[in-house]
Amino acid sequence: DLVSIQYTPSLYRASGMGLGIVLLAFWVRILGIRCITTFHERYRAFSLNPKLLFLSLIERINFIGMVIASEAIIFCAQHWLSDYRRHFFWLYRKAYYLPVGSNIPYLALSKEERDRRRYELKAKDETIILGSFK
Repeated sequence: DLVSIQYTPSLYRASGMGLGIVLLAFWVRILGIRCITTFHERYRAFSLNPKLLFLSLIERINFIGMVIASEAIIFCAQHWLSDYRRHFFWLYRKAYYLPVGSNIPYLALSKEERDRRRYELKAKDETIILGSFK
């Protein structure tokens, strides 16, 4: 019913130029399956180095392809969502910001509040909780 793609260009090929994941997203869409893409990275910054400039252009093309192929997109950085809405205002896609991994803000809780939250989550004392959402 749904394909969730975790988009990190540098993981798909050492050069960051992997086109396969973009083609997969379009193939899934053609089959009528909804595709949601989470952007952990978008593309590398422009550089005066010709090789890096070329890679940046390819990654930007791949980024646009992933946006077009996806029914909804999720960004792991708030400013990426703002950039997307500013530059792609003409392309309606559901777009969200979802902090993941190291960019989830720390919430300072008192010991009593922490114990109450752990109890609500039915977490054992030895269980590490990285984040919870309500």
